[in-house]
Amino acid sequence: MFEAHKIVGRVAVFGAAAAALALAAPTAGATITGIDIASGLSFGSSTSYGVGCSYTVTVTAAPGTSVSLKDVNTDNKPEDGYWLSFNPIGVVTDSSGKGTTTWYPRWKGLHTITGQEFGSDATFTVTATAGTGTKTGPACLVS
Repeated sequence: MFEAHKIVGRVAVFGAAAAALALAAPTAGATITGIDIASGLSFGSSTSYGVGCSYTVTVTAAPGTSVSLKDVNTDNKPEDGYWLSFNPIGVVTDSSGKGTTTWYPRWKGLHTITGQEFGSDATFTVTATAGTGTKTGPACLVS
């Protein structure tokens, strides 16, 4: 026959162990806090981004966060080949929380660029409009 104080003691030990494990567990996935597209030496009358040119994209999140990128044309162009818009298609943020890739707009019009944390549903989205780009050395003239 069990004594009540032994059962209470075992429950207390189990509860303390569960609490210690909960406190030691890592926090939930980091959240992407920003995606910046640098226009660099790109100039235009209506937009700073042009098809045929390239742009540095910086993702900001917690250090060590793996982020994949997707470029979707919100002007009703099919998504086929959206992964070809980035090189590389994903980044891992460094100790400062920054990761960079290069974006190559593949069509004129409105682009929705989404970063998604690997293994998570957490996303961050920005939009950009691309025109026709003409490379002239390091610069890009956009019409």
